[in-house]
Amino acid sequence: MAKKKTRRKKAVVHKKKKQESVHVRLDNPISKRKDILQTAVMTVELLKKYEVVRELRKAKVREMDNLRIVLSDIKKMTKDIKTKDLPKVKGIDEKHKEHKIVMKAKHIEKHEEKKIIVHRSAIDSQLDALRKKLETL
Repeated sequence: MAKKKTRRKKAVVHKKKKQESVHVRLDNPISKRKDILQTAVMTVELLKKYEVVRELRKAKVREMDNLRIVLSDIKKMTKDIKTKDLPKVKGIDEKHKEHKIVMKAKHIEKHEEKKIIVHRSAIDSQLDALRKKLETL
C-alpha cells in the first residue's frame, strides 16, 4: 500500500481589531472614586501590617534558635560540672537563701516592652497623598 501524504493546514492569521474606548456614565462618580481610594488605602495599610507581622515572625524564629543554642550550651556546661563532685563549704547555705530572695525580687519587676520603630517610607507618603485626595473630594 502506498502511504498517504499528509498536508498541514495553513495557519490562519487573525488581524487584531483596534480597541475602541467605551464611555459609560456613572451616577455619583465622585463617591465611586472616593470608595475606590478608600479601599486602596485600607489594602495598603493591611499589607503594611502583614509585613510587620512577617518581620516579627522572622525575629521570633531567630530568637528561638538563639535560645535553643544557649540552652544546649548550658546543658553541656552543667554536665561538665557536677555538683556532687564539688566540695561542700559551711555557711554557703545561708548566702544561697539570700541570693534566691534577691533573684525573686528582680524577676517580679516589670520588663519594658520593646517598641518597633517603623521608619517613614515611600508607602506612607503615598498613603498620605491618597488621604489628602480623599479629603478634597
